[in-house]
Amino acid sequence: MPGVVTPPPTRSGQLRPGPDPTPRPPRGSSPHAVSPAVYRRRRLAVGLGMLLVVALVWWLVAGLSHRGEAVPDAAAAVGAATAASTASAAPSAQGSPAVSQAVVDDLTAAASAGTARLAQWDPVVLDASRLDALRAAVDDAAAALAEGSTASEADLAALAERVRTETAAVPEIVTSTEGPTTIGGVVIANKTFAMPASYAPGILPEVDAAWTQMQAAAWNDGVTLWIDSGFRSYADQEITYQGYVSKFSVDYADTFSSRPGHSEHQTGLALDINNAHPDFGGTAAATWLAQHAPEYGFVIRFPDGKQDVTGYKYEPWHVRYLGVDLATSLTQQGLTLEEYLNVTSRYTPDA
Repeated sequence: MPGVVTPPPTRSGQLRPGPDPTPRPPRGSSPHAVSPAVYRRRRLAVGLGMLLVVALVWWLVAGLSHRGEAVPDAAAAVGAATAASTASAAPSAQGSPAVSQAVVDDLTAAASAGTARLAQWDPVVLDASRLDALRAAVDDAAAALAEGSTASEADLAALAERVRTETAAVPEIVTSTEGPTTIGGVVIANKTFAMPASYAPGILPEVDAAWTQMQAAAWNDGVTLWIDSGFRSYADQEITYQGYVSKFSVDYADTFSSRPGHSEHQTGLALDINNAHPDFGGTAAATWLAQHAPEYGFVIRFPDGKQDVTGYKYEPWHVRYLGVDLATSLTQQGLTLEEYLNVTSRYTPDA
């Protein structure tokens, strides 16, 4: 037939089949395989994606290295991100995790109050070791508030309470422009603590009442007591003191007479009994006074052997009213008021 090519016969004598017009997939491929062009496009896309990932990792590494930071591994990076997302919005000054600013502020305030209390006491303290507990608490608070501390919120709260407790254990020194200094509610007037010249209360009512009872009790025991010197104003003390300075010297007068503003007589709490002279010591009146004065709230203010503490020679005639409880306690313990309050009795250069 014209135009038709007849395939040659095979060896078996049969004709060879002609080409099948239906395209067939490559051997070993799925009937649903994509075309070579699509396959090449997908491979290209995967390659580009991998290049982008490599570039991103390189950029991160280069950035961290530029800042001098160690490159974290993937687990560490995830952990850091999780911690950052859950951390408190108000981190503490000392860097502890999840510490509220309120706790930090509370400890800061407590430490500030403790520091102020120490500043009050440092110039006048007699026995500095009695401030050790407060000083240690304040130092620990400062360390906990320092940058880099790892103290927990509970630790900081407990430390704040400790600082407050130790601060309260060291009584406040309360000064006034209108009257004498008080420590824990106890009036103190000595070489360290002065009073304003205007303060002039006279003998206080409670002192007068206690004196009347003590005088009557001594009379019942056959001992006569009287007041040789009671309240003395600032001006009166100035006359008394300057008289001794003129007769002797400043150094010698300071051993037995107070400078104006520093005398207990100006507080209205002190009395000189019978005879303000060394000859009073050893008399029946002096012996009775030493034994019974605390029963009425008085103490021998400048006892024998305590001059280095009180600043004054032994004065068996000088009594100070403290109330029965405190007077009895100090007498039984053999303490002076300076030792009890833990304060010095020393004039400053400008006193």
